[in-house]
Amino acid sequence: QGGSKQVVMIGKWLKGPDGESVMMPDEVKVKDPAVRGNVLYDVPSDKVETTYGLWEYLDGQAKGGVHRTQCHRATLCKLFLEGRCGQGSKCKSFHIDAGFVHSKRKECNVEFDESFLTEVAVETFDGTIAAVRYKSIGRTKGLDAYKTALPN
Repeated sequence: QGGSKQVVMIGKWLKGPDGESVMMPDEVKVKDPAVRGNVLYDVPSDKVETTYGLWEYLDGQAKGGVHRTQCHRATLCKLFLEGRCGQGSKCKSFHIDAGFVHSKRKECNVEFDESFLTEVAVETFDGTIAAVRYKSIGRTKGLDAYKTALPN
């Protein structure tokens, strides 16, 4: 299945790479990989950007819930929330407005999964700030204090 995964929104319709179109619902249920448990957000369609993953999910729903790929789930794109997703509309995850996601996390008052934290900003004694991989840092009271200071 080669070719482009380009998806475009035309009004309330999502046109997929094979030319088929599916209607965008008023809201979609999306899993947040940053929190423990099965937390789903009801996301209004105006907070969702057009991606291949969104089209693939909606196309599967329109065909009776059968997804094109067996493992596909409606999941937030972690890289998009960090401003680092290079796939754009070709991404297989959901691109959701970051402000909306942060407000839902506060509303749900859920605990972050440590696997979501990829980097920690560290300021050295001379004022230099460096990004350090989270997995390379020992678990300390200081790190726990840093995690609790993160915006939810």
